[in-house]
This record gives sequence, structure tokens and C-alpha cells, in this order.
Amino acid sequence: MKKTILTLFSAIALLNFTNAQISYCTALHSTICSAFNNIDSVRILSTSLANLNTGCTGTNGNAYTIYPATGNTTATLQAGNTYTFEVTTTTDNIVSVWIDYNQNGVFDSVEWFQICTTSAANLANAVSITIPTNALGGVTGMRIRSRDAGRSNGPNDACSSFGSGETEDYSVTIVGAVACTGIPAVGIASAPTAVCSGVNFNLSLSGYSSGISGLTFHWQSSLTSGGTYTNIIGGI
Repeated sequence: MKKTILTLFSAIALLNFTNAQISYCTALHSTICSAFNNIDSVRILSTSLANLNTGCTGTNGNAYTIYPATGNTTATLQAGNTYTFEVTTTTDNIVSVWIDYNQNGVFDSVEWFQICTTSAANLANAVSITIPTNALGGVTGMRIRSRDAGRSNGPNDACSSFGSGETEDYSVTIVGAVACTGIPAVGIASAPTAVCSGVNFNLSLSGYSSGISGLTFHWQSSLTSGGTYTNIIGGI
């Protein structure tokens, strides 16, 4: 009897290890699919993932769906590149996404992004996500969850039980960043025309090289255009 139990345990462990979707926790919703709080469309721009106008597709009485890694329900993402994720919901929702970069079968809090805190019904809500250069290559899981606006849907809620909303799981393929060769494009920096002392402001950069292994950035400042530039603290 003991030998049989050990053999069965070994088979289950192997199944969990080799199948990315099976190893993730089941997302629970106390309400079945309805006309409200649904994820209606998911898209990653410039990729093949464009799962549109689906409504709620949950199975087994739960608003939770696992989509296959084929066609318009999967994507190839390059480490180091930035992608725009768009999610459309049927009502006002708070929406989150997790990507299992280290492929440990857990949607960790550091792998979380807030798409929006109050979505506009039937309008795409977007967030830009940069795939880390140290993300493991290969097929990995991605989870998107919606819930009534005003409720918790944060970094530690990948496996929480929700009373509303919907969860959709996808598989995406991450490929490594290309090796750095030659001189990368530095891009063009933009800043506000006027700022006040002691008030935070945002800088932006466009046209720079991306998706390159080993390439890092750091903002610098100088009192004059021809002066000595020094690193800005926290300006990575």
C-alpha cells in the first residue's frame, strides 16, 4: 500500500512540474458568469494575442477560464521590450495582470501590474509593461483578474477568492533579449518646459534601443548644457 501511494504522488508531482497551467492556483469567484464584471477583451498590441468580445467564458460554475497557447490567445514577448496590454470590461472594474517571469508556478507580488483601478465599461484600459531582461525564456503563465471597482485586486490577490469579476489565464512565450552589438541609440529625452523647485516632475525618453541584453539606463543632470553630468539619485 505504501509503495502505491508513493508512486501516485510521484506521478502527480511530475504532472505539475511539466504543465505550466496545472501548477498555478485556481482562481475562485463566488458568483458564476453574469452580464456584469466580465473581462470582455484582452489584447497585447504588436503581438498575436487579441482575444476580443468574449464576454464571460468561465466553466464549472466559476468565472475562470484557461485559454490554450494557440492562435489569438497567446503571444511571443521579447525580454527587454515594452508592450501595451489592453483589457476591456463590461462594467466599472479594478483589473490586474500577473506574468510568471521566473516560471516557479506562482504569480508573485513582484510579477503584478495594475491595469486600472476603475475601468470605463466597454473601453480599452491600457498599461505598458517592460519584460525584464532576466525573465526566463520559454512558455509561462499570465493571469488577468477583474473585480468590482473599489475592492482589493492587488499584488497579493492572484489566488484570492472574489465575490465578483472574472479571471482569465493565458500562456505566453518569452524569448531572450538580443545581444548588444555596436553603439545603441540613445533616443531623445523630453522634459516639462518649466518646473518648480521641490516639486516632482516626469522625464520621458523615445527612440532608444530596447530589447538588448545587458543594456541599462540612468538619468543624469548638469547645471549647464556643456557642464559635467552626474547621475540622478534613483534615476534608473
